[in-house]
Amino acid sequence: MVADVYAIMQCKSYFVQDILVEANVEYTPSSNSDSRDDIKFDYAIGKNPELLSFMITLSLEINSLKTKFKDSRYHLKLTLLSVFDFPPDTNLEEIKAKLEPNGLAMSYSIARGIIGDVTANALHGRYILPTVNFMKVIEQNHKKKEAKRIKRY
Repeated sequence: MVADVYAIMQCKSYFVQDILVEANVEYTPSSNSDSRDDIKFDYAIGKNPELLSFMITLSLEINSLKTKFKDSRYHLKLTLLSVFDFPPDTNLEEIKAKLEPNGLAMSYSIARGIIGDVTANALHGRYILPTVNFMKVIEQNHKKKEAKRIKRY
């Protein structure tokens, strides 16, 4: 394979920090159970000071509220750590443009596979995380950080 087909940002490794799968033993499919699951996201980005290496911590929780869980198949929780590297000559603007949207999308894809695999043998069968608009997630996260920054002063 020709080296120039590789993306500049590479996912070097990933780790599950914690995972929870709780099946709702009282769940029965009904006309009410097709409502959307309640999904909460959070993420943080850290940098290795000596390298162009970054870690994205992606935390997600599905149906954490008892009211949502009672009508759902599962309560799920996952914290995933993903490590991304850039070549040493990569400029800061390129890193800023690629890391957050691409790193989140890649981390979420990894999380989808993990959740799908873990629930494949669970009581109600495989759970597939829904597709997410990460541009909106990023925008909301930036607004939340800006609001916190403004409140401090």
